[in-house]
Amino acid sequence: MPIAQLVSGNIDANHAVITTDFETVELNSGESYTFTSASRKYLVVNALADLYVAFTSDGTTPNAAAMPRVKIVAGSYFPFAIRSGVKATVVAA
Repeated sequence: MPIAQLVSGNIDANHAVITTDFETVELNSGESYTFTSASRKYLVVNALADLYVAFTSDGTTPNAAAMPRVKIVAGSYFPFAIRSGVKATVVAA
């Protein structure tokens, strides 16, 4: 069962909203996702359950249970700036 929805895209230059060409993926606890599109600059993590999210940029899989991480409570979201090659992992809190 997914615990997080990751939405990546850009911010419209004329309006403070995400552009309509966004991409989305849902992750279960312990799953990872690598951002490969260099055109996506922003990420919003929507928490479907209490979770931790961690990131790496060196190709390794982040350990969201142990390494520096961000806690997001169910029903809320948190924005991040990202770049191509960043890998995100989520685990249930």
